[in-house]
Amino acid sequence: MKYASGVRSARIYEILYYRYVEQLSQKEVAYQLGISVRQLRREQANAIEYLADRLWSRYNLAESPGAQQETPSPPIDERESLDREIAWLRDGFRAEVSHPAAELSEALRDAAVLAERYRVKLQQEIPPNLPKAAVPPLALRQAFLTVLTAVIPPSADQSLKIMASEAETSLFLSLRQTGEDTQERVATGCDLTSLDIASKLLSPFGGQVAMVSPHPLHVEITIPIVGSIPILLVDDNPDARRLLERYAASSRFRLITTGEWSQIIPLARRFRVHAIVLDVMMPEADGWDILAQLHHHPDTQDIPIVICTILPQRELADLLGATAFVQKPVTQQAFLKALEEVTSERRGPD
Repeated sequence: MKYASGVRSARIYEILYYRYVEQLSQKEVAYQLGISVRQLRREQANAIEYLADRLWSRYNLAESPGAQQETPSPPIDERESLDREIAWLRDGFRAEVSHPAAELSEALRDAAVLAERYRVKLQQEIPPNLPKAAVPPLALRQAFLTVLTAVIPPSADQSLKIMASEAETSLFLSLRQTGEDTQERVATGCDLTSLDIASKLLSPFGGQVAMVSPHPLHVEITIPIVGSIPILLVDDNPDARRLLERYAASSRFRLITTGEWSQIIPLARRFRVHAIVLDVMMPEADGWDILAQLHHHPDTQDIPIVICTILPQRELADLLGATAFVQKPVTQQAFLKALEEVTSERRGPD
């Protein structure tokens, strides 16, 4: 089957990605692509049929199983494999949030046999009612467990104190070696590769793992808090606002939305927003004029501004002082990545 004349393969990818990976409704996808729902239904049916034909051809499904010859598997690249697993966690579980205390408890239970082997006493000082983490439970638990497997062996015959503290946008989980002779003993053999892997598990969600000190051993895990970073979204289209709110749900970002350009400065001041996402196609004001006003107003001149528009005007946005640019239709991954980039410098250390 040939796909409809004049439709690029990119359109096939966009339709299937938004519908079955991002799991958007037909109305939301139609808005993203600038077409009617009726047209989307036709193109979606064609895209599914096209994909089925490609899969049938690619894997020789018309042949009997006995006719297919096995091909040797390519050598496994460990870094590639890890990257795929992290991408799978990021794309498949981003909407999930976790309870840090519960995930830590599970990880400690799994690591108990390792602590027993190395005669390490695990001490906890975890306050009750920690806020939810903007990290899927699976990723957070595996990050905890990976850190524990790195720090327990070099802490043989010592104690590890595990403490949690909370700042404005993050939780901090500290694992610190304690004992009478920690000043005399050098922690050797700490698996830095494992710490790096744990950090990579958390990095797509805004977390990280860092070695604070090798002697005595001290490792700190930074965990993003759900909805802790206020972002102002300015777009006159309610469907666009709902879509981007859905993208930010369960992330560390909390969207404050408005369709009125006159509300930008009052809302930015009231909520102390970390960034402003601005659509330049506003009915009552020119978006570029609004951008200039925000740059010169004392309450907003230091706030990063992300231009989010269907117009292909990236270079213009850059020249006029926008901090970042995302073009509609925008994926959840691209939107959250832009927010991470523009807020990272502003946040600094918590």
